Amino acid sequence: MSDYQGMEVSVKVVVGRHEAELGPGTSRLLALIDQCGSVRHAAEAMEISYGKTWKIIRAVEEALGEEVVSRQQGGPKGGSAYVTEAGRKLISRYDQLNHDINTYAQKRFKEVFK
Repeated sequence: MSDYQGMEVSVKVVVGRHEAELGPGTSRLLALIDQCGSVRHAAEAMEISYGKTWKIIRAVEEALGEEVVSRQQGGPKGGSAYVTEAGRKLISRYDQLNHDINTYAQKRFKEVFK
């Protein structure tokens, strides 16, 4: 019996530039904003502050050089937000890279830790 039985590999993929990092949390945040139509609701769902959410969004937008979340200021019924095409492309590319790297890591782990 192998000493490695029951062990698993875990890889966290983070892509970044300067202060902005796109990782699983940021990808999930952007997806939630798009689903909820609200930055505030996405922040609540992730249990992070509204201010921190905007800090993350601004850092990603600054690093990317374009808007990833479009926002409509609140009125009597509140504001709304959605992920731009650039933001959706960013999420899609990150998710593909994350999937590919984790698939390779699982395969390689099985080869090395047989």
